[in-house]
Amino acid sequence: MFKALLRTRFQSYLNYMTGGNRNKKGAKKRGALYIVLYAYLAVCFAVLIGSFFNAVAGPFHEAGLDWLYFAFYGMMSFAMMFIFSIFMTQSQMYDAKDNELLLSMPVPPSYILGSRIAALVLENLAYGLVVAVPALCIWLRAASMDAGSVAAFVIISLLMPFFVFAITGVFSYLLHLVLSRFRNKTIFGVLFAVAFLGLYFYFYTRINTYIQLLATSGQAVADSIAYYARPVYWMGEAMAGGNIKYLIFVSLIFAGVFALIYVFLSATFIKSATTKRGAAKIKYKRREMRVSSVKAALMGKEIRKLLSSTTYLLNAGMGLLLLVIGSVYLVVKRSAVRLMLEQLPGIEDFAFPIGALLIAFMISLSLFAPPSISLEGRSIWIPKSMPVKASTVLMSKADMQILLTLPVGLLAWCVLAYVIESNPLIMAISAAFIAAFSVFEAVMGVAVNLRFPKLDWANEAQVVKQGASVTICMFGSMLLVIIPVVLYVVFLIDKVEIWLAMTVFTVILAVGAAAIIAYLRSDKAALRFYDL
Repeated sequence: MFKALLRTRFQSYLNYMTGGNRNKKGAKKRGALYIVLYAYLAVCFAVLIGSFFNAVAGPFHEAGLDWLYFAFYGMMSFAMMFIFSIFMTQSQMYDAKDNELLLSMPVPPSYILGSRIAALVLENLAYGLVVAVPALCIWLRAASMDAGSVAAFVIISLLMPFFVFAITGVFSYLLHLVLSRFRNKTIFGVLFAVAFLGLYFYFYTRINTYIQLLATSGQAVADSIAYYARPVYWMGEAMAGGNIKYLIFVSLIFAGVFALIYVFLSATFIKSATTKRGAAKIKYKRREMRVSSVKAALMGKEIRKLLSSTTYLLNAGMGLLLLVIGSVYLVVKRSAVRLMLEQLPGIEDFAFPIGALLIAFMISLSLFAPPSISLEGRSIWIPKSMPVKASTVLMSKADMQILLTLPVGLLAWCVLAYVIESNPLIMAISAAFIAAFSVFEAVMGVAVNLRFPKLDWANEAQVVKQGASVTICMFGSMLLVIIPVVLYVVFLIDKVEIWLAMTVFTVILAVGAAAIIAYLRSDKAALRFYDL
């Protein structure tokens, strides 16, 4: 029974990661493609992490602080696993859709909990390997390790996922208690993601400063860790010198914390997994009935769908979030930006168009429309059976993206106008270009999704992150921005004024948008929609 549960859990992970199921035609090829993609991402992370270890390995070894190197490896491995598994642990433990189904079957709850823990621990181990492999390879190149040190490194690396799960298990339990008191968890998830991104970009921009500080002040850092974080010191000494005593101490801490948390989660799992404190408590209030148009009602439905899904909102709205952050940054750094532009001769005529292209690039990352039809899922029969034209349903999905991207894009244009002085003609053409690009992106997203729908998804992430229409629109939109720029720079920069080139590009986008709108309103599009 336990093996069957564990096999089911891994199959669920595989479907989530590859966006398909076992019976889907071409699933093996698609799965292989995603494996290659994830391997590429793992290599990128490993190279980034390896650059940090490469910068500190030599100075630490020369200063006799070998243990500090491995202490940082342990802390970085812990952080990697914790960050990438905290929300997965919460969703798999308490928000899994099959919790109540499994608990209603003659399956021991310990098997259910154990299968979930085993899958999460193995997932943590995969994240840990992304840190362990570059850390070990770089240290072996900078110094040497005896058999005892290698054995300690392997043992601690294998026990770390259990310890990380114990910590994330506690946080997930507390997070579940907090989220269960909210009817709408989307805002909380979005705020957490925004805070995480802010911290990530902050530390990423200062990583070189931290590396230099560690390389020059290693002894001071070592003294602080050895005094205030004794277990971290034990962990570093165990891996650096093969210290058996410290290895036993660290192993007992990891195993003991895991055992303690496992007992706690076992005692609270059934109650926590089946409690729905956030269920809607409706209190009737007499109000006047509000009547809206069909278009407004459909738009409202699309907006409510967006706001009810953290996955949809975060992934589709990332471009707008970055655009808002960039606009705020430009306002704050207005003087520095103007000073930088003054030091670049010949940039006056191109600064504003470049800014408009960057706004368009951010809008191209705002993918609200491409998954909108697919997100109807098995409920697609509802909009198909409504006494509403198919064109109205399809255009409402495009209108939602236009409503979200166009105002933000024009607000960013206003920031450009505030920061960068330019020719009024170029500024006006840039505003028209942003508007045309926003409309084109929205209607193209709906048209592509109508051609490549995926209605048999198991979770929303499969269409929001990995759907064919999202992939096509994202890369197609990027190319739509990049290719005209390359063509202009290579062939036309000395022959055609920038304002004229932007005008032609804007007209092409407007004509393209009009053609797609005509298609979405045609009988051909309606027939395809009703055949879904």
